[in-house]
Amino acid sequence: MTDVYDRVRAVFEISSDFLTESIEPPAESLFGRDAALVGFRTYDIVRTRWSTGVTNLKVAADMSQAHATSLLGTHLVALRSALLSTARGLWILSSFEPEERVARAAGVVMADRRRGREAMQAASEAATDPGFSRVAGRLEQARRKIEEELQRAGISPIRPPSETQLVIHLGNKVDDYYGGAGRSKQDALVLWSASSSLSHGESWFAELGKPIAKIVTDRSLDVVCSGLNLLWQCSLTGLTTGVRFPWFPDTMADPPG
Repeated sequence: MTDVYDRVRAVFEISSDFLTESIEPPAESLFGRDAALVGFRTYDIVRTRWSTGVTNLKVAADMSQAHATSLLGTHLVALRSALLSTARGLWILSSFEPEERVARAAGVVMADRRRGREAMQAASEAATDPGFSRVAGRLEQARRKIEEELQRAGISPIRPPSETQLVIHLGNKVDDYYGGAGRSKQDALVLWSASSSLSHGESWFAELGKPIAKIVTDRSLDVVCSGLNLLWQCSLTGLTTGVRFPWFPDTMADPPG
């Protein structure tokens, strides 16, 4: 049986080209069809979600092997970011229609820029440094630019589902691909619940004992690896072909309401 840290290393190693090279999607590809509609590329948006997921997966794996952070479960808080980034990328690619993919990708980025702007505005109110306000302005400008692109194309942004729905969606898709019979969905929800608790300063993880803590850690790392692998496979399909993503049938495109 493959060690979970071997999977983490494998995911990180296959990422090198995908992370460092910005590829122009062929016009006939799925990502190429998206690019014909607006001035931004869904490929780049998905690629950024994948990049963030891989980076935080590696950080979480390293933390899980460090004595101090592994005892407290801090690595699961870091892994939470990888889980959500991957889930957002998979949600974007869950539609076969170019207009909807563009609308979903825009919705993800616009929400990201809005939250960043709000954080910088709050910081500017508590500090004298004008840099916070300038950053807030740039983030709002970036959000408006995407909004204007959508308006020119006659497309309305689609707001991402709740984070819990995104996590369920990821678990279901991984189960569909790997034949997990619900285990991946369960593992994703355990990671989501545990990391939510720990991010609020709760300390129960330290009471689990090493055997149970290792099971939670290994299964959490594994489900994120699986999600990233699926996102990578779908991204390659979107770059090279114009066919439907093979693991995303229409009847399973959306997370539950």
